Amino acid sequence: MSPKLSVLVHVDPDDRRVIIKVTGALTTVSQQGLYLLIRRARALTPGIEVPVDLTGPTRFEAAGARLLQEALHRAELTGRGAHVRLLLPQPAPTTITGAGAPDGAGAAQGAAVRFSPAQVSIAEVAA
Repeated sequence: MSPKLSVLVHVDPDDRRVIIKVTGALTTVSQQGLYLLIRRARALTPGIEVPVDLTGPTRFEAAGARLLQEALHRAELTGRGAHVRLLLPQPAPTTITGAGAPDGAGAAQGAAVRFSPAQVSIAEVAA
């Protein structure tokens, strides 16, 4: 049996946010379903913020996080949907597998990755 990705979605219309909390296994395969969920959340309301909390997975493949980051970045550059902020583990979980983390080692060592059409910025986040 393959490890499962679990997602809790909290819609907060007052703060104009959709908070996505991820647990289970973030892999190169499961990130595809997570991306589709994030894409739907982004389309709910113009200007809504979508924080995606990736600090909870019991299995974290850096390659899966990188694919998710790249897909979100491409969508942001094309102007489709709301702002997405990825909250990544700090310090790096011992279960990270795969080659290369998003933006080198920075994201795997714990960072919030913020996408905008002009740039990608990384800010440290405490777990």
